[in-house]
Amino acid sequence: MSDARRGVWRARTTDELLPLLGLAGFGYALPLLDLLGTNPEFLVSHYLTGGALVLAAIVVATVPPLVALATVAVTHLVSDRAARLLWAGWVLVFGAMAAGSLLRHLDLPSDALQALLALAGGIAVL
Repeated sequence: MSDARRGVWRARTTDELLPLLGLAGFGYALPLLDLLGTNPEFLVSHYLTGGALVLAAIVVATVPPLVALATVAVTHLVSDRAARLLWAGWVLVFGAMAAGSLLRHLDLPSDALQALLALAGGIAVL
């Protein structure tokens, strides 16, 4: 692979990873880590202290978007168009999760309404 092609690949990967990290962090990792923080007995019962706790937080925050990016990268080998559609799907999923994490603080009359608004938020992120 030439240096120019490697540079384009690196730039495209970075451009695809950063939005996934942001949306997943806000929509997935933040609520999960908040839940774990308000229930420390779970952490204690699994002997997570010090370095293990930091490692668990890093894994929770980074593994889902990295898995998403890996699926996009593998799909790029087959078709650029399919990879863009898959990336948009991941952005939609993580965007809906981010919108849902905001909406959970509102007192909405039904869960179905919250789910529809979260989906609309995910579409808006696209």
